[in-house]
Amino acid sequence: MDVLAYLVVLGVFIQLFPVVISETFLLALLTAILLKVVLELVALAFGDAVRLGGFLQVTALIVFLMVARGGTRRLFPPDVTSKISA
Repeated sequence: MDVLAYLVVLGVFIQLFPVVISETFLLALLTAILLKVVLELVALAFGDAVRLGGFLQVTALIVFLMVARGGTRRLFPPDVTSKISA
């Protein structure tokens, strides 16, 4: 059931935010499955020491992580010359 919820949220974000891109439904589904697997691995690795909450909390966490990543990239843009010379 979690994968379905993640897929729906991902689909909504794909529709509403142009920076969220999934070229096919299958890629969106695989992304949702991968997200579920990662969250399960976190639970297995850390047990009760880490709790991410339920669906709404995890969704909010992902949104804030994306916002933080975008803000970090704006504050510290990659050096264009290093990409050209590499």
